[in-house]
Amino acid sequence: MVGALSSKKHMIFAAIVSLALGYLFLNSESDEEQIRSALRKVEALISYNKEYHPFEQLAKAKEVSRYCVKNCRVHVITTEEEREVVSDRDDVQQKMLFVYRAFDDFKVKASSIRIEVNGNNATVNLRGRATGVQKGQREQFLEEHDIVLEWVKRDDEWLVASARNETPLEMPATYND
Repeated sequence: MVGALSSKKHMIFAAIVSLALGYLFLNSESDEEQIRSALRKVEALISYNKEYHPFEQLAKAKEVSRYCVKNCRVHVITTEEEREVVSDRDDVQQKMLFVYRAFDDFKVKASSIRIEVNGNNATVNLRGRATGVQKGQREQFLEEHDIVLEWVKRDDEWLVASARNETPLEMPATYND
């Protein structure tokens, strides 16, 4: 009788482990899904339509920078030059604080997202759209750019290693809602 009870416990334990492993396997995100999820989270962190308290701005800026490798690089191509505007995670945080302080309203949205994963590296091509109202202004601006993001997987987490625009930046178009 004791052997039969022990055998039942083993079978129940095996069933629970099998169920848990099946759940993890069926619910684990692919690399592409993980990157898409990170993009959505960053969009939400960057976008806002209210003034944040300075401590909230700092917390959000730190959270955005958490999605970048320590030596993250951002290159901007304009009609006149190409330059590096971000050289590390701290720069990402500082640029985000600038955005929070410079705009009353700011939204970003990624579309036409194409992701190519190659081992622990990925290239993401997307169309980025930014809209907003600069502090003290009434006109809303609109900018759209084709952007390339290079991602690396570190400790099972996808992080941005570099970003650049594909076509030279021009002056933003303005429009009124």
